Amino acid sequence: MYYRRQRGILAILIWVAAGASAPYATYVFMRFGLVAALWSITLSVLLFATALWCTHINERLNALLEAEQPPEAEGDSSLPEGIESGLKILRIAQHSPLRGHVNEKAIIVAINGEMPSTAAEANELMVEGVNDIEWMGPNGKVLTSKVECDGGDIMAQFEQVTPPKRR
Repeated sequence: MYYRRQRGILAILIWVAAGASAPYATYVFMRFGLVAALWSITLSVLLFATALWCTHINERLNALLEAEQPPEAEGDSSLPEGIESGLKILRIAQHSPLRGHVNEKAIIVAINGEMPSTAAEANELMVEGVNDIEWMGPNGKVLTSKVECDGGDIMAQFEQVTPPKRR
């Protein structure tokens, strides 16, 4: 989506130019009169019209691009090879043992060497003391964290993630 970013920057530049030209046109009009300021007033009007037109085109192109994108399939296909499922962390509670060790939106791959498929299983796999948690960050790299836990509750909200089934 590099083009979307370029179009956005172009629209911002045109709006800045239009906004900067208006005070100048007002200054020229007040200082030299209407006849001398006609070119700067015309330039300001053209810049504002161009900025509005560019913004309108950007919005239509963005809507068109979003409509053309296929809807996301059920599950998450970004799981690495050999991993059948995982738990995506939606939210982490304030006093969760995961806070500071695992990112929100990460996918928990294994707790103490076993793959949990539900939040209840994840809570059961947590033991008092030190737990090894394998999780996958947004870049797709599997990381390991050592988390100390006093109880068996992770205090986090999860979503089960599985790669889409091949047909």
